[in-house]
Amino acid sequence: MKILEQLLMAFRNKKNKKKKKLEGLQALKSVCGRNIKVYNALLGILLLNGPSSLISFEECIRKAKAYETGNRQQAAIWYRLAAQRALFEGNREEVERCLRKCEELTSEKQLILTVLEKAVAKAQEYYKKVPRA
Repeated sequence: MKILEQLLMAFRNKKNKKKKKLEGLQALKSVCGRNIKVYNALLGILLLNGPSSLISFEECIRKAKAYETGNRQQAAIWYRLAAQRALFEGNREEVERCLRKCEELTSEKQLILTVLEKAVAKAQEYYKKVPRA
């Protein structure tokens, strides 16, 4: 019986996560309105439930710098995480700095940089509208 209860609880948790993600996407669409470019840019980087409190912006930067000389892909991942935290905090300059570093390390263009001012403003509006998980 205990296994059945665990399976049922796991199913409910998965269903709740899907529901929260869908609600987050709908809220993002509502915040962005008809600005599809900003919506698509944020869709690729916005943390729908806000960042976890487990790691700070500073720690992300420290780890990114540590990987820069060896594993550039890992460094880019840490810079992206730092950019997500900066976006949550509304720090446009740090978002830009971290994503430019990602571009440099991976040669992949970051869509959000083309609409950065609007994207940061919309992200702040989104985070005010949607409660954190």
